[in-house]
Amino acid sequence: MDAVRRWAGYIFAGVVVVLLAGYLADTGVFLLRPSFHAQSLDTVKVVTTAAIPLKSGKTELDAEGSIVVTCSRSIFPQSAYQPCWYLRRHASRVDQF
Repeated sequence: MDAVRRWAGYIFAGVVVVLLAGYLADTGVFLLRPSFHAQSLDTVKVVTTAAIPLKSGKTELDAEGSIVVTCSRSIFPQSAYQPCWYLRRHASRVDQF
C-alpha cells in the first residue's frame, strides 16, 4: 500500500510540475509577443441577456445587445483577461438582476 501512495505522490507532483511549466511558458509568450510586433490582446463580441425575476417566480429574459470584450491570446488567463478561445466558445452571457 505504501508503494501505491508513493506512486500517486509522484504522479501528482508530475502533473503539478507540468501545469506550472505550461503556465510559465504561456506567460512568457504573452509578455514577449509585443516585442515581436504581434498582438497579445484581442477583442471578442459577446451577446448579453438580462435575466429579470418576476413576482410570479418566473424569470424573464431580455436581450441587451452585444458588447466587445478584450481578451488575451493565450491558453491561460493573463493580466486579468480571459483567454480568447474561452470567450469565443462562451460568446453569450446572462446577467442576473
